[in-house]
Amino acid sequence: MPQLRRAHQSLRDQRHEVHVFALLGAVRIAMLWFSEALVSLKSGAEGVFAPLASHLGVVMRTPALVLYGLIVISLYGQLMRGKRIPATLLDAMGIWAVINLVVHFVKINLLMITAAVEPRLLLGQVITYVLFFVLCWGWIFWRLDRIAGPEEQQIIEVPSAANQQGSFDYYYGSMISILDGKKMSFFIGISRFGKVLVGVHSLMILDLAAIALARFYQLVQKSVAI
Repeated sequence: MPQLRRAHQSLRDQRHEVHVFALLGAVRIAMLWFSEALVSLKSGAEGVFAPLASHLGVVMRTPALVLYGLIVISLYGQLMRGKRIPATLLDAMGIWAVINLVVHFVKINLLMITAAVEPRLLLGQVITYVLFFVLCWGWIFWRLDRIAGPEEQQIIEVPSAANQQGSFDYYYGSMISILDGKKMSFFIGISRFGKVLVGVHSLMILDLAAIALARFYQLVQKSVAI
């Protein structure tokens, strides 16, 4: 098991990390505009779960936008004053992102057992989650591989990376893993922990691909019926 302490980061490194959290927050808030995609469950929870989820999504839009905006502005303000952001705060935001990644992965899977709804909502829900997925996994791999533990520690390998000093190749690899249909993950596990991470990442991509195909089939059927 690798050491998960944070290595020293420059202000420039932290600024790049805050950029990612700003994007993750923006995408997460955008998801709230498509909360009605989960309309009714075939398991008998109609009229209870879906309306509640939809209502909470609508109610939380503005407060979430304001609160997260203030947090991001304060982080940028800290960096502009030449002060480093506490490592625990950045990790807390990372934990928030990972929790959202898992929770909304479950929610996206619930779409498999829901009745087909408006294509615009489904498309918005899937696109925003895929964007969140790419950014969050890119951050996870970068955080654990580059700034956790001693410098000689290597958890994963990014084949396309000319040099892995920055974070770009991790986000690029995360995006290509979604777009490249030949393999499930663009990352290669080096350590045991890295192989587990890549395995989880690959399974989640496979699951998302199955959901996308299933929903596309449902939407085609709905269009033909109309």
